[in-house]
Amino acid sequence: MKAPSEVMIPQPEVYRFRLAPLVEQEIANHPLYLDQHTQTEWLEYLLAEMMEHLPLKQFMARSDEQLKTRIGRLMALKLVFGLLKDFTPTQINTFEECLVRR
Repeated sequence: MKAPSEVMIPQPEVYRFRLAPLVEQEIANHPLYLDQHTQTEWLEYLLAEMMEHLPLKQFMARSDEQLKTRIGRLMALKLVFGLLKDFTPTQINTFEECLVRR
């Protein structure tokens, strides 16, 4: 008798399956994210970032809470960057002066 064959799920789909509900939850908690990008655009952005910087084994080892934190940071950073790219040099200087240095 033949052993059942394994079904291989494409790697991007593994990331997508795990990220989709977390992205949906982040957007539900912070609808401001939808001012700049659609939920699909956010998911595609985060999918690319995670696949590039977090190997599948490490991605799967992360807890949902760890992934939520990482997703929130990446989304916030992209949102702020999107706002800053339209600033004039004077506005950027003013913004930098207001930042709290650690």
